[in-house]
Amino acid sequence: MVKKSSFWVTVIMALALILTAMPALGTVKDGDKLGDLDFPAPISPEDANYLGVAADKPFKLSQVKAPYVLIEAFATSCAHCYQQAVEMNKLYNLIGQDSKLNGKIKIVGVGGGDNQFGLTMWKKQLKVPFPLLPDTDTKTTSKLNILGTPTTILLDKNGNVLKAHTGAFESAEAFLKELSAKVK
Repeated sequence: MVKKSSFWVTVIMALALILTAMPALGTVKDGDKLGDLDFPAPISPEDANYLGVAADKPFKLSQVKAPYVLIEAFATSCAHCYQQAVEMNKLYNLIGQDSKLNGKIKIVGVGGGDNQFGLTMWKKQLKVPFPLLPDTDTKTTSKLNILGTPTTILLDKNGNVLKAHTGAFESAEAFLKELSAKVK
């Protein structure tokens, strides 16, 4: 009887410790400072041209030729990311049609744990118009401090998080309004 009660005391203490530590783990949120993030080299010259960076080497957030970068952290194995791809494509087109946002926001997808082949297939199958960057070793997605995919993050050139959204959003139009409120 004593052994059973000490087991449950240990389990309860371990759970309390885990639950206490979870807020410290957190996830990316509005107001966070991620700094000048490193990104892997773009897959294609067209992607590099869109971002305004060199086609054949890794780059930093500050090198993207736009005041804001919208990062879509996703995984090709994620069913929610697959559904989100349709809304992200709409969002890309809506930004391009918005006189206030066109040229100010560049979108980039970062495939956590994905390789170039998988992202090339994803881009082709889902007709993704913006760059997708492989993050095979998950270095980039780890620095984004995300707990799940998809996670969409609007950053300024200094790496300040202006908008963070975890999970798929239901409407590109509604999300565009939220982005528009953050962009100056």
